[in-house]
Amino acid sequence: MERPTGMERPARRATVQFAVNEGVKAEVVHRALDRLFKLSGCPSCGLLGIDVHLRVSDPEFVRMTEPIAALQHDVHGLEGVRGVAILEGIG
Repeated sequence: MERPTGMERPARRATVQFAVNEGVKAEVVHRALDRLFKLSGCPSCGLLGIDVHLRVSDPEFVRMTEPIAALQHDVHGLEGVRGVAILEGIG
């Protein structure tokens, strides 16, 4: 089925990564994805250029980075700072 003119999918705009706990229930993942759809997407045309990654968090990494994660709240509202990301498994 072809898309009508003017409805072409834009180039990829972002990657959203959900870090979930081991044993997370499917319903919870679906609720998270539903919230993402409400922010940027629609049921019939997809997420409009957003890639979605799901990964299970390493509990030790989460424990070690809790103080760093607090920066997300500390930097909120600072002019020119959009946020803090803690990436697991780099390097």
